[in-house]
Formats: sequence, structure tokens, C-alpha cells
Amino acid sequence: MDLIEKANARMAIYDLPAPPENIDKMLAILQEAFHRISSAIGMLRNLKHREAIFKICVEVNSLENQGDAVLRTSLENLFKGASDPFYVIKAKEIYESLEDAIDRCEDLSNVIETIIIKNA
Repeated sequence: MDLIEKANARMAIYDLPAPPENIDKMLAILQEAFHRISSAIGMLRNLKHREAIFKICVEVNSLENQGDAVLRTSLENLFKGASDPFYVIKAKEIYESLEDAIDRCEDLSNVIETIIIKNA
């Protein structure tokens, strides 16, 4: 949550006229990862859901890979198309904050997998 707040604060501080390209895609990935993590945490009460939890963890990993791809594409487009170096720095920081948030979802998914394995 801190990383999302950081990206939001940077957009306000930098007074960007609009969000950088593909921010909506990154936020959609992040929202889906949050939803999946929430579901997995809810299932931890009953370990009979082990297979469903593992499936969710795989899905979160896939979402993180999608986030990486959006980040790469966004940075490539940013460096190829932006003429203002200050805008490049600002947008890059926002992209990386959101990608870090997506990465933390994968980290949490890995913790959940470890809990399932240790309690199998």
C-alpha cells in the first residue's frame, strides 16, 4: 500500500497533467493481484483448499510477469518518445513504484505457498 501511495503522491507532487501511459494497465494488474491474494488468505483457514491456493499463487506470479512486461513496454515507449527529460524521470519513478507494488504481491504469494508447504 505504501508503494501505491508513493506513486500517487509523486503524481501530485510532480503536477503531471495526466497519468503516464499504461498506468491504467499496471493498476488493473495490481488490483487483480490484490483480489487473488485476498482470496488465498481467506482460504488459509482451511488447508483442504491447498490446491486452490497454489493455483492462486501461480496466477499471482503470472500477473507479476504481466506487470514486468507492461513496465518494459512503458519504459521503452517513454525513452523513445518523450522529449522532456524531467518528464522521463518523473514517469519512470511512478512506473517503478507500481511495479514494486506488484512485485510485493508476488512476494506475499510466495509466503503463502511456503505456509501451505510447511503445513502439508
